[in-house]
Amino acid sequence: MKVRFWGVRGSVPTPGPRTVRYGGNTSCVEVIAGEASLVLDAGTGICELGRVLAARGGSVQTELLITHTHMDHIQGFPFFVPAFIPGNRIDVYGPKEFDKGLFDVFRLQMDYSFFPVRVSELAATVEFHDLSEDRFAVGPFRIAAQALNHPVLTLGYRIEAEGSTLVYAPDHEPYFDFMHGGETRGLSRQAIEETVRAQNDRIVEFLGRADLLVLDSQYTPQEYEKRHGWGHSSWSHSVDLALAAQVRHFVLFHHEPTRDDDGLERVLGEARARAAAAGSSMEISLAREGWTVEVGA
Repeated sequence: MKVRFWGVRGSVPTPGPRTVRYGGNTSCVEVIAGEASLVLDAGTGICELGRVLAARGGSVQTELLITHTHMDHIQGFPFFVPAFIPGNRIDVYGPKEFDKGLFDVFRLQMDYSFFPVRVSELAATVEFHDLSEDRFAVGPFRIAAQALNHPVLTLGYRIEAEGSTLVYAPDHEPYFDFMHGGETRGLSRQAIEETVRAQNDRIVEFLGRADLLVLDSQYTPQEYEKRHGWGHSSWSHSVDLALAAQVRHFVLFHHEPTRDDDGLERVLGEARARAAAAGSSMEISLAREGWTVEVGA
């Protein structure tokens, strides 16, 4: 199984010379097993992927797994070239929002007020499938979907194929005491702490012993202090989580949009030092546009 990164940035695209080494497009990752492939998220990185797929000729039959419907994970879909070509088929999977299905969100994004082509006018066959926590198969890929901690219903995906395991969790913050030490509204402090511990333990189990973990690492520890509850992790949280889950190769992802390439490389050095100080030989890398990694190699 191979993984190719088409978009690695969080929150907002950041093109320009300061991000040229690692890339400024928002989240999009391609997973390949033999002749089969699937796509994770539809940030602006999916635009270039679409052009590459269309240029190969022949019909495109693809599955697109959306983690959640925040703009930086769906904003590239209206520019995904295969969706405009008759004979292509795209199956889109993702979590249902509280009062809207996945189709409703994509239809709203492509309302005529925002985009000149409506979802109903796309030439390809596009089907939308609402997901919750579940296990299912797509071609050779065995997939488990599990909720993450983010300010909208968000799923992470554990994907197994060809004897290897990838976990993709691009937007996640460690579970914490949601009462922030204040009024517990009848809940005991012990009950809250036990619930938080169980939620975090469940995430560790979901990531457990993955060959490749692609995980939200947006903030520095100092930045996180001012962004607690925003739904993203610091790189130090993510290193500790990867160590607890005993993953083989951890990839820092969803890069902070204000951080330049040199800043990302400083984060990488600090992350590697933290893992080494814990006595771990876990491989740690920065996600980079255009990078292809062999899972389990």
